[in-house]
Amino acid sequence: MEYLAQFGMDKIAAYENSLMQYAQQQLTKVKSLTLYGNEARQGVIAFNLGKHHAYDVGTFLDNYGIAIRTGHHCAMPIMDYYQVPAMCRASLGLYNNKRILMHWLMRCYALKNY
Repeated sequence: MEYLAQFGMDKIAAYENSLMQYAQQQLTKVKSLTLYGNEARQGVIAFNLGKHHAYDVGTFLDNYGIAIRTGHHCAMPIMDYYQVPAMCRASLGLYNNKRILMHWLMRCYALKNY
């Protein structure tokens, strides 16, 4: 808590919200990428990338040092609702910055062409 207190929780929330907005704006430019949920996301983005299975996307990104979660995330009713077997989930927080986001986004752009 001391670590977080040095920044201030309001500033952390504002920073994370700005990263989320930036990520959402950039991800909508990837034609074959599907975002799940509404725009009021807090901390995580669920997505799928074209015809690629979520596990394959996760493995591809892992090769570039990008860690995401893949699978049904113990939320099978949501998977049923969206009619998908799995999703990718990226977390954004104080430990991220726009450079890291661009690294992730550029790999998503690259993968959409495979």
